Amino acid sequence: SSSCNSWNMFWRGFASTSTVDLLLDSENCTLEELLKDQDLIQECKQRNQKLLNFLSNPTELEALVGYVVDPAPEDADELRRIVFPCKASEILSLNSALQVLLLNDESLTSKLMNMIAQGDDKFNEFTASNYSKILCSILNFRPDKAIIAVHSAGIAQHIFEYLHLSSILDLLLAIIHESDAMLSRGNLEDDIPNLITEANMVQRLISRLSPEYPVEVHENSSLALVTLVCAEACSGDIFLPENVDFLLSKTLGENESLADCDEKRASVLKCGLQVVLEFVRQGHKLNEGQDDEPFNFEFDDVFCRTPSSIPKKQVRGDTGGVQKSQAFNVALKQIMLRIRDVILILKNPPRLQKIVNSVTTIDPPLGSVRFKIVELIHLLVLLDNIDVYSALAEHEAIPICLQLFFQYEWHNMLHNLVQKILEFVVHSEECLILQRTIFEEADFLNRVVKAYALNESYSKQPKTSRKGYMGHLRVICNMIMQASSSNRMIESHVSEPFWKKFLEENPEILVDFKDSKQGLAPNSIEREVDGQELEDGDFESGVASAASLTEAFDNEDSVVIEDQIEEQRSD
Repeated sequence: SSSCNSWNMFWRGFASTSTVDLLLDSENCTLEELLKDQDLIQECKQRNQKLLNFLSNPTELEALVGYVVDPAPEDADELRRIVFPCKASEILSLNSALQVLLLNDESLTSKLMNMIAQGDDKFNEFTASNYSKILCSILNFRPDKAIIAVHSAGIAQHIFEYLHLSSILDLLLAIIHESDAMLSRGNLEDDIPNLITEANMVQRLISRLSPEYPVEVHENSSLALVTLVCAEACSGDIFLPENVDFLLSKTLGENESLADCDEKRASVLKCGLQVVLEFVRQGHKLNEGQDDEPFNFEFDDVFCRTPSSIPKKQVRGDTGGVQKSQAFNVALKQIMLRIRDVILILKNPPRLQKIVNSVTTIDPPLGSVRFKIVELIHLLVLLDNIDVYSALAEHEAIPICLQLFFQYEWHNMLHNLVQKILEFVVHSEECLILQRTIFEEADFLNRVVKAYALNESYSKQPKTSRKGYMGHLRVICNMIMQASSSNRMIESHVSEPFWKKFLEENPEILVDFKDSKQGLAPNSIEREVDGQELEDGDFESGVASAASLTEAFDNEDSVVIEDQIEEQRSD
């Protein structure tokens, strides 16, 4: 810090005296006059020692906290209502020396910490932003003292009342991050509480996934739960069987139809699925971390036990961390027990308004809920576990995904995801049961032939191009031909007369196959989107691009720019 101060002093020699210094040199300098100065924050950032000495005065420090905590009088001007609280919170969050003085003063610390308990009339979005800014900075600077102060003030209990505010979410995430960091380092001492467990944070967050709360609460609760799932040391509670079961019950309901659900219920479903997705992602990360021996989800053992029969000490480690191999087994077992309900949503999703534009009408749109479910199926397929494959095959997960693939012909993100699923399945020796669902139940090769014929007639119409999935289909066909050389079941299907005739009519597929056997990239694949290679034709038409972007997002976020479409048509 001394070198930084020297550097600042060096450059000060080339600059004129700041107005802040002039105010400090005056005999009757007041905090209000400094707060009115537009250079005050910049001078704090430059560590103006004269200014910091002034602000370190107990009277001035108390006044700074007062501007943040105490509501302005009703007849106060804009400076008192907005400018002073903003600048005061910025100053208190910028300087560590002031934070030390603040933490050493119990009365000031208590006054600041208890601000969240003032009530809705005094603690609003504006005051919450200033409050969160200071506490997040203190948590980062002195997490041990800050966590003790947060616990003493019961802040973790009040946070859930204001979870609809983004600034309070920032504070909650900071508490989770610092608690997890201290647990990971092993320096969470006896006198420092574990706020995550003591505040019953996991169950409280899951309980917010309910239609009785606003959509903002659902989204913020989901993000906090995802952060807990990803935590290294403090994620134990979220993997407890009763909490996983609570999450699935809140997300999927109990034997209820979601086709006609309202916006809030659909939001609960979407946000809950995001947490479930993160469960499975963490399983893959654990698998990747096993260098000597691949991680195996022991479903045979876990499936025969009820969640309540698994002791908590098997889930939560000695340091508050997680015995993750056992914890993931429990979570995945419970997810697979509800996989039927999840896949049914692909058939009967929450109703969305149709999208109408100058290109086409999409009714119903795919929606983020179904896209997340396809993503979940992809992650489950990558587990390389026969029990998971049996459950997915029983409920026709892959055929339904293929049906969506052809139904939403411009949804590029969906096409990429289904292509990844098929790529893993056709090349995996353990996926025989899923391979049968692709080539027999879904009759995929016949679907490909029909899609090529439909695309040929469609592309002959004026002002049209190929259908959006054609580039992916060509890549998938190439993968199937590669897999047929080492898979007898697939070989028997590609030996059918109709498929041989199809290959004769579309020789470019065989050219791609021969190129791939020689280690060359297929000639038709020249572009890459989201890590997957696609043909140029997918990008030739402005109509295709616009429709693809439209379907990639929810209907409420879809925007089609008519002028750009018409301009590209004319080109």
